[in-house]
Amino acid sequence: MLIQPKCLVMTRLITPSTFLKPASLQRRQVHFDVWQNNPTKTISPSSPTVVLFGYAGSPQKNLAKFDQLYAELGYRTISSILPHKYTYEYDVDSIRTCANQVLSRIDKEKSENIVVHTFSNNGVLMYQHLYYLLKEQNRLDLLKGVIMDSGPGPMGWRDNILRDWYTDKQSLTFLTVMLFIVNIANRMGLKDNIVMTARQMLNMTNNWKHRNVPWAGKFVTHHDQGNWPMMILYSKEDAILPYNYLERLLKLKESQQSNRKVLSNCFNGSGHVAHYKRFPAEYRSLVQNFLRAVSN
Repeated sequence: MLIQPKCLVMTRLITPSTFLKPASLQRRQVHFDVWQNNPTKTISPSSPTVVLFGYAGSPQKNLAKFDQLYAELGYRTISSILPHKYTYEYDVDSIRTCANQVLSRIDKEKSENIVVHTFSNNGVLMYQHLYYLLKEQNRLDLLKGVIMDSGPGPMGWRDNILRDWYTDKQSLTFLTVMLFIVNIANRMGLKDNIVMTARQMLNMTNNWKHRNVPWAGKFVTHHDQGNWPMMILYSKEDAILPYNYLERLLKLKESQQSNRKVLSNCFNGSGHVAHYKRFPAEYRSLVQNFLRAVSN
C-alpha cells in the first residue's frame, strides 16, 4: 500500500522545474512519500514494526530491498526517504513535518512497538526528529530499538579532515560541499548541480536560525538518552563516514549509559550504505538477531 503525501512546506520550496534532471532525480529532491510493506509470513501481533529511513538521494527501489528483507523475516515495515534538499539546507521545519507524517502513519497502523533502521546521516536525522516528537508527547516507550547503517557522522571540517578533534558542530560551508558531493553521487550534471547548490546557499541562510538544533552525530552522541538497544553497522572502508568517529561514539555511549545495550559490527571491505549488498547473509543475521532480542 502506497500513499504519496507531500510535505506541507512544499509551497515555499522549489517546485519541480527543468533545471533538475532526470525527472526521477528531480522528484527526489523535494517529494516525500511514506509507504508500508507487510510480512510474507505470519508473526506475533506483538512483534515490532520496523521504520526504515533512507539515505540522501536514495530511490525507493533501494529501500525496497530492506522492505523485502524484513518481510521475509516476518516484520511489517513503514518506510520513507527524507528529501536531501531539506537535509542540506538545514530545513529543520520541513524535516520535522516529514517526521510527523511518519508518526501519523505509525499511529494509523496502530503500531504499538517500533524499531527504527536508519541509513547514513539522512536517516538519522529522521530518527532524531521522530525522537523529539515522541518525547514531546511522552511516548518514547514506543521505541524498542534503533539500527544505524553508515551513520551517524559529523558535519564539520575538523571532524572529517583531522578525524581526531570531533567538535560535533555543523558547518554551513561543509553542508554546501556535502550537497555538491551527494549530487555527484546521484549522477546530477555539473550545471544542474551548481544551480542547486547556489539555491541551497540562499535558502540555508534563512534556516540557520535552527543552528542550535544539533546535527545527527551530535544528537546521537550527546542528546539521545533512550534506554532501547542501539546497533551501529559500519566499515573502515567507508569513504564518506570516518570509522573512528563511530568507534569514539560507541565508547562514549557505553560510558554514558551503562544500562543501555550498545552493539556494533564493523564489516570488512564494504562502502557507504553498501554493507547489505556486499554481505547479505551476515547483514540479515545481524538484524534478525537484533529484532529477536528486542521482541522478547
